[in-house]
This record gives sequence, C-alpha cells and structure tokens, in this order.
Amino acid sequence: MWSIVKYCIPVLLFAGLTTGCRNERSGQLSKLNMPTLSGTPVSLNKEMGSIATVYLFLSPDCPMCISSSGDIRELAESYRSQGISFLTVYPGTFYTVSEIDSFHLHYNIGLPAILDTALVLTKLLEATVTPEVVVLSPEYETLYSGAINERAASLGKKRQLVGEHYLKKVLDAILSEKAIPFKRVNPVGCFIES
Repeated sequence: MWSIVKYCIPVLLFAGLTTGCRNERSGQLSKLNMPTLSGTPVSLNKEMGSIATVYLFLSPDCPMCISSSGDIRELAESYRSQGISFLTVYPGTFYTVSEIDSFHLHYNIGLPAILDTALVLTKLLEATVTPEVVVLSPEYETLYSGAINERAASLGKKRQLVGEHYLKKVLDAILSEKAIPFKRVNPVGCFIES
C-alpha cells in the first residue's frame, strides 16, 4: 500500500503543477495585445482560429526564413479557410519596422505580422530560432512546435527537395481529428536574439 502512495502522490502533484502552469500560460496568452507592423495593437485572443492557430517566428535576414517564405504562403492559403489562423511573429529589437515590412512585402508573406520586441510571446511559446512554428489549440494548448518542413538539412545547408512536411502533416491530422504525428521537431535556423 505504501509503495502505491509513495509513487502516486508525486505523479499527481506533478500533474497538478503542469496543469496549473498550462492554465497560467493560457491566461497570459488570452490577454496579450501585441503591436502589428502599423503599430496598432491586436488581441491574440481575437486572432485565434476556430480549429488552431499557427504562430510563425521569422526574421528578415535569416536565409532559412527567406527560403521558407513560399512554403509559409502556400500553407496559409491552403488552411486559412478551414479554421486555422496564421500569424507571423518578429521577435526582438534587432530589426527595424521598415526592415520587417520590406521583408514581409518582398517575399509576399501576406499574413498578419506581430512585433514581439519584449519577447513576451516568444518566451511564452518557447520559440528559440527562426523559422519556427508553434501550433496552438483554441484552448492555448501547444499541439506542435518546431520545423515547418525538412527544407533545412543543417545550419547553412538546405535541401532542394523537401522530404517531410511536418507542419502540413500536423494540420492535416488536426483537421481529420487524428493523432498528431509529432509534438516537436527541432527546427534549424537563426537563433532568436534575447
């Protein structure tokens, strides 16, 4: 009997703590207002998709972000009408609004752009590199985080043909209400300046 108590209580306590942390993060995310490129604040709660929301962390001069811009655009065009919102996030203060706007227009990203100068959203979603995606449920649960696809072989080396399309597989699984094939795939890209 004692062995059951000895092992179950720590597990229950840990489960309660992680649920509490998740609820706290959900509360923080639901109240966040972030500035857009125009400087107008936007409520992340109002931007949530009915099925899921994809946050794409980008930086204007990262070669992997540049090479992923077409993939990002195609995915957003394919899934936005199905209840999945897409938002780009530009973390830190390393780039000016003009540089971000120029990148956004030049590569025809065509998605709402959020400036995360204080890295609040970046830290809450635990993003570490660009490009990196974080997919949230309407309840702010992280369904997937990591690489968009297998385009980056390693830092500075990209594949001409993309093998695995991680984000696409995750979104397809969410829409078909199947098990998500992976929770995390480590992204390759440029480190977010903190």
